[in-house]
Amino acid sequence: MLQLNVCLETRLFDAIQDVTRCVKGDVHVLRKTMEGIVIAEDIFQTERELILADLDSHFDFASMAKPGEFWTKQTALRAYIEQHLEQSVAALEAYLPSSQVSGAKSMVVYLIPGFSKCYSPIDGVQLFGLRTAASPEETLLFLIHVYYHEISSHFYTETSRRSVAKPNTAELFRHWLLLLIQNEGLANYVVLDSVLDLRDRGIHFSYFTYANFISDRDATARSMSLCRKILSLIDDSNLPALRGHILQSLKDPRFPVINLVGIYLSQTIAATFDQPELLSVADREPQEFFRMYNETGDCLRHYLFGPNGEAGSLYGLATALRVQ
Repeated sequence: MLQLNVCLETRLFDAIQDVTRCVKGDVHVLRKTMEGIVIAEDIFQTERELILADLDSHFDFASMAKPGEFWTKQTALRAYIEQHLEQSVAALEAYLPSSQVSGAKSMVVYLIPGFSKCYSPIDGVQLFGLRTAASPEETLLFLIHVYYHEISSHFYTETSRRSVAKPNTAELFRHWLLLLIQNEGLANYVVLDSVLDLRDRGIHFSYFTYANFISDRDATARSMSLCRKILSLIDDSNLPALRGHILQSLKDPRFPVINLVGIYLSQTIAATFDQPELLSVADREPQEFFRMYNETGDCLRHYLFGPNGEAGSLYGLATALRVQ
């Protein structure tokens, strides 16, 4: 089994804290200083132009300009993660597939105060934004969710690796989208019970902004229909023009189709078969994830595969008859 080793990097946390204290609430100076940090730090290199083009959507300057209140919360988030780091890594172990992949995987997590994004600029490195309004419990759960994404590529098939590296044909692009849906489903499944517990307790969500849509039949049906519609549009002639729009639609934070479809399929597969059966799809082609969902006989299948199963081939089902 793959072993994950996580190291927290807090150098930028400390640097940004020092900067915030020095500017003494001046938002204009704070913005210019953060711009300098983004330019100077190599860790921002892959997304630097996007961040600099809209700093205000990447950093919560309004909150950062209130250093006392802001840093009380940020320091609490950091302390909670540090205190529970070992448990958070251990929480992932029960959700790894029993595949032939073994060895150790190292991951460095940069805790970035007031940063709205969480992404991996390079393999083994995660920029993890500490969102101002997030609770410590939700923040840690999202970090565990991120762990799964970081290791998922170790279980990819050759076709999946090609689709991630260069999805330049309709077939590879569709394969990649199915892989994204599967990965979101599995990564969310790892923390799903805890997320739903937070929802039941009335916790405000800053990371799992789609939590209130989970188990909502209408939202699930809508997300599945949108997924089918979008996948059916793709062909080699229109892919260059539609690629950006498709990703924007599927990942829209107001209604993230990829997350909602992935979560529902994961829930249904685990409930119908069992958890090990669900987790076993991680080292197979993503089409297997959709085939397994189809075989659950779930009453919402027609939203994903079409009224008569006519869209089944988009998900790797051999014939329409299999979804009738």
